[in-house]
Amino acid sequence: MEAPEGYRTVETPDDDVYYWKHKEKDVDVRIQKSGEDYDLDLIIHGVVKPVGFYKLSSAKTEAKGIMEENPEAENIERHTAY
Repeated sequence: MEAPEGYRTVETPDDDVYYWKHKEKDVDVRIQKSGEDYDLDLIIHGVVKPVGFYKLSSAKTEAKGIMEENPEAENIERHTAY
């Protein structure tokens, strides 16, 4: 899966985990399988900020949207979307 602009994909040993690192800032995105859905987390300065649980396609879209609109993503609140 292609990383959002300004990010690079980090290879993981698990096929059910997607991980992106910002090229300049200390902000990462992690999407990982959790049951039948995927858990979307932002990792800002080493602190995990949960965003919510999604179907895989929705998690990818949400992650790209968050990071492209707000690369710092410091004001993200946890929510669930299906």
